[in-house]
Amino acid sequence: MSARTSPTTLLQLTQLSFHSGRRQLLAPLDLQLRAGEVVALLGPNGAGKSTLLKLLAGDLSPSGGTIQLHGRALEHWPRLALARQLGVLPQQASLSFPFTAREVVTLGTYPLSLPQRGVGLLVDDWLQRLELTALADHPYPRLSGGERQRVQLARVLVQLSQASEPALLLLDEPTSALDLGQQHRVLQLARDLARERQMAVVLVIHDLNQAAHYADRLLLLDGGRLIADGRPEQVLSAAQIEATWHYRPTISHDNGLRLLF
Repeated sequence: MSARTSPTTLLQLTQLSFHSGRRQLLAPLDLQLRAGEVVALLGPNGAGKSTLLKLLAGDLSPSGGTIQLHGRALEHWPRLALARQLGVLPQQASLSFPFTAREVVTLGTYPLSLPQRGVGLLVDDWLQRLELTALADHPYPRLSGGERQRVQLARVLVQLSQASEPALLLLDEPTSALDLGQQHRVLQLARDLARERQMAVVLVIHDLNQAAHYADRLLLLDGGRLIADGRPEQVLSAAQIEATWHYRPTISHDNGLRLLF
């Protein structure tokens, strides 16, 4: 992050943990997430990334510890107020009704207070930013996987448009169904939103080069434990990658950090 202002603590995790039966899926961790930063969750399969994201989203209740959003426990937020402050893009969002892409994006206006004309303008704006205008009237179930993912992202961003404080945007593998160009455009949009609107963006991602390029901060999990937290060049050392993924890459620092596999 740039040093333009003192960053606001948006999310505070204190001794947060999660168990399923006797199995510990997330060991106790303390963590602060700041407004205006993009944070990438990294780690091998089963590391605890999805568990942590679901805890942040409120889809799971912690086994221990607390989650505070803007100083208030997550479970104490009124439902509509929380919907304006916290948006989640799941890896897959199933919807079988024959809605058009525009109608799906319009679902994001549920927690908002807008006149009908304002709703239309807001939906059109996000359709345009996600390059979906030409698909606005197409049936959602007939869209490709990548198109549906962008429609769902537009819906979430509409949902967060009236946040009273910096919003939290959670993205679960947002590039998984996208082609290469769209992957970079979506990740660039995430970074722009962090800068322009002071959102905190947390994303699960597997491409280490993309994480290094677009994220301000990396959280590396393994076996349910947070084992590294820092800037990309601090976390993605050849030794750390080998210890975590059992593969040693070549690392180049020409024009920024780049991993050569």
